[in-house]
Amino acid sequence: MSVPDLVSKECLWNSVNFVNLQKESIAGLLLLAREDMPRKIKELIKDLENAGFENRGGRGSHRNFIHPNLIRPITISGKLGNDAKHYQEKAVRLAINDSKK
Repeated sequence: MSVPDLVSKECLWNSVNFVNLQKESIAGLLLLAREDMPRKIKELIKDLENAGFENRGGRGSHRNFIHPNLIRPITISGKLGNDAKHYQEKAVRLAINDSKK
């Protein structure tokens, strides 16, 4: 083997490792980005319905959900594809927890 052959094989090996490292880094970043992304309104509604809440309707983009174990309804506003606000996610989480008591 000559020196250029060794250099080219080493460069090729390093570039393959670099590409694999890049793929792993990108996959990790995408996973982290998904964890930080807000959930969608339709996901909150799905969680409420799975917990036994019923949609009693609303006006415009507002939806009121009631549950037999709770006195007050929970209102979710926004189009189905919109990102949920932090206070909406918290309200849904608390309502589901309260409905289980």
